[in-house]
Amino acid sequence: MSAPFGFGEKIAVMSDDLIQKAIKEQAPDHVKVYDDKSGATEKDVLSLRLDFQKILKIENIWSFTALTKLQLDNNLIEEISGLEALVNLEWLDLSFNCIEKIDGLHTLTKLKDLTLHHNFIQKLENLDAQTKLEVLSIGDNNLESLEEAPIVYLRKFPRLTCLNLSGNPLCDDNEYESLVIAHLPRLKFLDYRRVAEDTEEQEALARKAEEEENAKIALHHNACVPGLAGADLFNTVLDSSVRAIRILPAVAELLDTFERKFIEKTKQLLQLGLLKAAERQSEREELQNALREGVRFVSADGARLVLAGIETGTVGALAYEQVQNLLEELATVRDDLFGIEVDFVSEIENTQSRFDRNYQELVSSFTEQCQTTFTDLREMEEETINEISTAAMLHIDAITKGETDGSIDLTDEAIDVLRDKTALTSALAAAHDSHLSQIDAKEDEILGLANKEVQQLMEKLHADEAKRNRERIAEICRFFDFHKKDLEHVLQDL
Repeated sequence: MSAPFGFGEKIAVMSDDLIQKAIKEQAPDHVKVYDDKSGATEKDVLSLRLDFQKILKIENIWSFTALTKLQLDNNLIEEISGLEALVNLEWLDLSFNCIEKIDGLHTLTKLKDLTLHHNFIQKLENLDAQTKLEVLSIGDNNLESLEEAPIVYLRKFPRLTCLNLSGNPLCDDNEYESLVIAHLPRLKFLDYRRVAEDTEEQEALARKAEEEENAKIALHHNACVPGLAGADLFNTVLDSSVRAIRILPAVAELLDTFERKFIEKTKQLLQLGLLKAAERQSEREELQNALREGVRFVSADGARLVLAGIETGTVGALAYEQVQNLLEELATVRDDLFGIEVDFVSEIENTQSRFDRNYQELVSSFTEQCQTTFTDLREMEEETINEISTAAMLHIDAITKGETDGSIDLTDEAIDVLRDKTALTSALAAAHDSHLSQIDAKEDEILGLANKEVQQLMEKLHADEAKRNRERIAEICRFFDFHKKDLEHVLQDL
């Protein structure tokens, strides 16, 4: 069946007859799928080409579940649908159609090559299931910008090495190629051209730099001093209204001094935090070494007891009384092993208690210095705000008296802050509160991390020791029960 379309064109329905005809034409000479003598069925069809057929809708193809390759280019398809059952599909061509949205591919998890060239697609989306995707051609569509596309969405496809976006509006961006390659460093081909080796090297260096930066961030976080590098904290703290009036020379000078002192303080705290973290790491390693040595010693002591028991039990003939004596000796060995374990547990408790005190002292020395530093920051901030207020008030007075030369070109935000003394006082009061809130939040974060480190470490030490103790007790019990059963069997035989 067909229906009128456009200027005399007709839309083809994707009927069984159309599909069967295509299969017969495309099948090898020695296999005609729908030939009565072949015995073949839809499930034997691995590849199917239905291009240039004026197809409007994908349908009647659900039974071809073995398909790995499907070509539907140069049709009139408006929507991706009807493909849900083709779970083995690896290659799909839907280029030169009228598709506006990527959809309907959620079951095609084996898809490696997808062509959507020359459609009306506006966004990269709904491809989450295509984790094996290697080739994506989506050129000549309506992808407007790198942000709206978004290119970063394609980072979830680790195997994607070939990408075509040419002909989309986003390609007009001067930074298009560099941004795409930066986001997708595994690409080998972009827009039918091989990615330059020097670009790959640059991206490799960029990845290395990113990895190093992430490692540094992790190091600072583990040392309980996150967000203190460089001007990170200062930039977070400084309120926008204070930034606005930095255009005044007197205020700029005050803020420069404040920033320099602020960053020096945070730098000192960062260095102290890293130093104290190294000391705590050394303390932890010393404890672990002591525990391992203790376990080794106890194991060796226990082994000597067991060997002594074995030697005692192998002397002479196994008379009934001797077996009875062996049972008693076995019980003695067990009790001795339990005694060694009890003594070891007591020793571990004492060792962990000493470690706990030492570790708490190390953490306390850091947190006390941390609190001192943040107290200094708050005092510096308050002093700077007061000085800024004085300088800005003088500027307002100069404006009121007509003593300014008009050389300072104030921004709208600066004018809003400096429009009168009431507005300035209100803005600086709000900025002061904001500054203190940010400083307090960072202090709370650092102290919280330090206290959490101690708590989690102690909980882990106690949990690990409890687990070791249970396993040791169970081991001794298994040893005793095993040999006791053996000796009891000997008694029964006697």
